[in-house]
Amino acid sequence: MMDRHLTEKKMIISRAKKIKAKKQNTDLNKKQNIAMKNGFTLSECLVCLLIVCILMITTKSSNSSSSLPVFMKQMESRYLQVQQQSFALKQEKRIRIDENYALFDHQKFQYPKGIVCEPASFGFSSRGNIQTAGSFICSNETESMKLVIQIGTGRIRDEKTED
Repeated sequence: MMDRHLTEKKMIISRAKKIKAKKQNTDLNKKQNIAMKNGFTLSECLVCLLIVCILMITTKSSNSSSSLPVFMKQMESRYLQVQQQSFALKQEKRIRIDENYALFDHQKFQYPKGIVCEPASFGFSSRGNIQTAGSFICSNETESMKLVIQIGTGRIRDEKTED
C-alpha cells in the first residue's frame, strides 16, 4: 500500500511539475509575443533612419546660409567692443576691414571660410564717437549683407542686400 501511495505521490508531483513548466512556457511565450508587438520591424527602422538622414542633410545645407548673419552679428559685437574701449580708455581707436580679415584696434579677426568683405576703414575719437560714417558689404556663396555705421554716436545696423 505504501508503494502505491508513494507512486501516486510521485505522479502527482510529476504532474504538478509538468503543469508548472507549461505555465512557465506559456508565460514566456506571452512575454515574447508582447515584445514582438511592441518592437519595430527592420523595414520600419530603415524608414525612420532614412527620414533622419534626409533631415540632417537638409539642415546642414541650410546652416551654410545662416552663417553670414551670425558672422555679421560677430562683426557688430567686435565693432561695439572697440567703440566702448575708445570711450572708456579715452583713446582713439581704428577698425580696418579687408577682404579676408579685419583689424579691430590691432587685433586680427580672420573671417570664416567662404565669407568675403569689401575693404573699409573706420575710426573712433577719444569720446567714442565715430569719425566717418560708412558701410561695408560681406557675402558668402548665397547671400550678401551690409553693416551700416551712422555718424555721430556711431550706431551700427545690419541689412540684407539685394543681389
